[in-house]
Amino acid sequence: MSLTSRYFLVFLFFQTLLNGQILNITPVFPSQNDTVEIIYDATQGNGALVGIAPVYAHAGLITNQSTSPTDWRHVQGNWGTADPKVLMTSLGNNKHKITYHIPTYYGFPAGTVVQKLAFVFRDANGNTVGRDATGADIYYDVYPANAPLIAKFMAPSGTPLLA
Repeated sequence: MSLTSRYFLVFLFFQTLLNGQILNITPVFPSQNDTVEIIYDATQGNGALVGIAPVYAHAGLITNQSTSPTDWRHVQGNWGTADPKVLMTSLGNNKHKITYHIPTYYGFPAGTVVQKLAFVFRDANGNTVGRDATGADIYYDVYPANAPLIAKFMAPSGTPLLA
């Protein structure tokens, strides 16, 4: 394995750990045809939305039509408004939930291949925004419906060691 490949794998591992703390998504390995439950923990990532309710999910997709890994498509939510379509339910303890059926919610056309769910979270007027710890948008992988075997590190059982 080349050095570049090793760095890429380490990057993916730590990106997975980071996103696993901010988001809890059920099912863990969603396909583009699933109904998903997204739980956002405002104490994680940049922590900007700690103590704020209600919280809104500004949500989109990275698809086979995206021109870059950050080119959101089929964006849901009208920024700066109390849009009921993206209103999350407060679970207490700075956790917020939204549940939806991916194809119905995003309304993408046939032939679209969804690669990632994309999020930032906000207050009603969009002045306070929850992102990952680096200030970047939050992405979560979407998997093929017929994938034979999938595994993912969701949280380390001990302290991660990078040698």
